[in-house]
Amino acid sequence: IENSYFRTKFEPDLSKMYGNSGIGVISDGGTNLSELIAMLIDEESSFERGIENVFDKVKGSCSILLLTREGLYAARDKLGRTPGEIIFMTAEGYEQRRKPNDKMQI
Repeated sequence: IENSYFRTKFEPDLSKMYGNSGIGVISDGGTNLSELIAMLIDEESSFERGIENVFDKVKGSCSILLLTREGLYAARDKLGRTPGEIIFMTAEGYEQRRKPNDKMQI
């Protein structure tokens, strides 16, 4: 963590950190978009349905990487090259959980 503005947000936790990679999200007031997306996913009974819920409710572009205990979900932006596709990956391989929409928007 080099940038001073970003660093001050995590200063109390630096002594507990280890390794050389991580993810950070900072929201200074207003709606935290990461939390909003998580809430939309959590409204449904499965990760796939939750991701589809996000795509149904978010206006505009939104691609998702979702790390779970079982593996990693990668969901393509509904407005993108393979719109709406959802892939689930593990160390053993991957499977398509949702086919892309027929019509691309780019």
